[in-house]
Amino acid sequence: TARLLCTLALFAAAGGCLLGCLFLPVLRGEYGGLAGDLRASAEASFSLAGLGAAAYDADPIASPPTRRLSQLVFFTTTLGCPLGWLALLATRSLAALSRGRRRQLARWSELLYAWSTHEVLAVVLFNSALELGQYFQYLLDPRCEPINALLREYFADQLSEPKCLSIRATTGPGTFVLAAAAAVSTAAGLQMHFSMRRTAAATLPVAAHPLGLAPELASDYSPPPDPQSAEGVEGAATDRSPPSEAAPALALPGQ
Repeated sequence: TARLLCTLALFAAAGGCLLGCLFLPVLRGEYGGLAGDLRASAEASFSLAGLGAAAYDADPIASPPTRRLSQLVFFTTTLGCPLGWLALLATRSLAALSRGRRRQLARWSELLYAWSTHEVLAVVLFNSALELGQYFQYLLDPRCEPINALLREYFADQLSEPKCLSIRATTGPGTFVLAAAAAVSTAAGLQMHFSMRRTAAATLPVAAHPLGLAPELASDYSPPPDPQSAEGVEGAATDRSPPSEAAPALALPGQ
């Protein structure tokens, strides 16, 4: 019971952290160069809600329904599926349900966990802080090189950087909260999930158990002896019952 309560407390903490990442900054960008100096603010921060809103403008060529679908997939896989997975595990462990309903919840929880991408998003955010600036420079430098040459010659002392645009990305506190929530929810959730599967497998009858006997019946079971062994021959001889009376002798012709 104490372990169950501790696991449920970890579920609640992980769910709260996931919801908090909607508003905590997970990625920060600092803009430099000409475009950065012309901006009202040289810094910008994005939460999960901000990243989801930016997903709508990520592909201006796509139709509005396609953009909305991208937002729906983002929020569903990063927040909806992980929270639903934790909620189903908690419900399955606390509520008094029939065996069929528990198996149904187990299948749904496995499906939601398979589509959860909160841990993948945490890895992507950490990687973005390392490579996002280099990626933008790779895209912009070939196109901005003529402008950069003019900026270096005439405006080098007036700009933060003699470039048309430079971007430095850093991780925000929300990224660390998201990574901690993903680690805690995954570890605690999988521990509870496999514990429930072992408990369900132990209650199956012998014929229905996927590995043969249920664990609690294995100690009472002994395989039959090999018919070719001495024990098997002795057991077969013991099982034979002697005849009740001797067989009558055959009468020969003429007797």
